[in-house]
Amino acid sequence: MTGRQRIASALGGATLLAVAAILLAASMAPTWVKAGLISAVQEKTGRTLEIEGEPALGLWPRITLGLGRTSLSEKGSRRVFARIEGARLSLAPLP
Repeated sequence: MTGRQRIASALGGATLLAVAAILLAASMAPTWVKAGLISAVQEKTGRTLEIEGEPALGLWPRITLGLGRTSLSEKGSRRVFARIEGARLSLAPLP
């Protein structure tokens, strides 16, 4: 295999992986993301996370997660410890 063939194979493989990742992320239902966040917070902290509405997912040009009104309870209680009106997290894969 020549150098050009190796480079072409590597680029083809990287493109295939990128397309697969995008399709996987696009197929994730926002309710699945919401349930996963709530479950993880409960397991790790013993607190209750409440998210109003469905999370918003974005893939291009940045990978983003938007949350509506969100609250976190005190540990072992339903009393609200902290509340935010909304949040948006983003990751820029390219500079």
